[in-house]
Amino acid sequence: MALPAKGPTPESAPEESVFLLRAESLPSLAQAMESVGIAWQGIGSLGEVVEAIRAGRVAALVAPEQALETDLEALEAALEEQPPWSDLPLVIWGRDRTPVASLAQLGLTLYVPPPPESPSLLSAIQIALRIRRQQHLLRALLEERVQVSEALARQSEELARSYADLQQFAYVTSHDLQEPLRTIASFLQLLQKRHGSKLEPEANEYIDYALKGAQRLSALIQDLLAYSRVVNRVAQPTRVELSSVLEWAKQNLQAAIEETGAVIESQPLPCVSGDHVLLVQLFQNLLSNAMKYRSSEPPHIRIGAEWVGDHWRIRVSDNGLGIDRRYHKRIFELFQRVHGPKFPGTGMGLAICKKIVERHSGEIWVESEPGKGSTFFFTLPPAPQTNPPQK
Repeated sequence: MALPAKGPTPESAPEESVFLLRAESLPSLAQAMESVGIAWQGIGSLGEVVEAIRAGRVAALVAPEQALETDLEALEAALEEQPPWSDLPLVIWGRDRTPVASLAQLGLTLYVPPPPESPSLLSAIQIALRIRRQQHLLRALLEERVQVSEALARQSEELARSYADLQQFAYVTSHDLQEPLRTIASFLQLLQKRHGSKLEPEANEYIDYALKGAQRLSALIQDLLAYSRVVNRVAQPTRVELSSVLEWAKQNLQAAIEETGAVIESQPLPCVSGDHVLLVQLFQNLLSNAMKYRSSEPPHIRIGAEWVGDHWRIRVSDNGLGIDRRYHKRIFELFQRVHGPKFPGTGMGLAICKKIVERHSGEIWVESEPGKGSTFFFTLPPAPQTNPPQK
């Protein structure tokens, strides 16, 4: 029983048609194909079929087994040239498949046993053409995917170049700005030292404003350079002892610790996979903030860690001023300062922390209320070949 035709839509692609070898022997099949909208073409020799296959005009080949044996090698060569995703459907009828068995490896072969009745042949042809349509859809999808992939690759390369240029520009510009700033500050200090006694109080006040502005700009440039170094740093993750990282950070902040009377307590800290230099900077920035934004009491900083899922979650708690909930996300953005101008800084410290944690495929956030201190959390991957702690 023949499969129903799908309305007026042709069963083959517009540029292709079914090639019927020895069509004169099956007049009823030709009529049946026309009745369901299948474009077909009768052909007298296998050589013409081979030429049509190479020209891309064949949607399917319908032929008796004996007719294919006359020039089987030429047909095999033409089928081998077809793309791997585009096996040409072959509808063959005959009693013995052995002579043309090799075609099964080169095309989609459908055998119809004799006698070649029109309904069975028509069903096989319709099946073959539907498969052919799927091949065309697959081809279009593959070509579209290749085009999209190539376009994305080009855009990625352009973005990478632009980003690298921007980072280099930021680094060079920041570095080159340092020298004129130092010159400005030096001459202002010299002016104040040599002629300050001769100037009116208002003039000395203006010089102080200018010096402080130069110092703030110099600090901002230094932080921009630090941020740029975090972004551009290339280092393979290694096994890092966080207890060692903490000791390095405390040594770097020894003067501030003594000045503020800070107490830093730590639980045992784990080994993680990361960049030792960046992790020291991460801890140093968090400890420095805890001491800078302290309350009237001496800073009391507690550090701990716990295993959560597949990573370590580190916490750094303090008894400082605390942070309003409205600013919990904003503080990790560039140049954000929420405690006002009475505290020195550029608003870059926590942005650098966020970038360092992201470089380690982690997350950072804060839990805090005004007057109740702050707890900063961040996640880090475990060191390689480290067994999760037993609960």
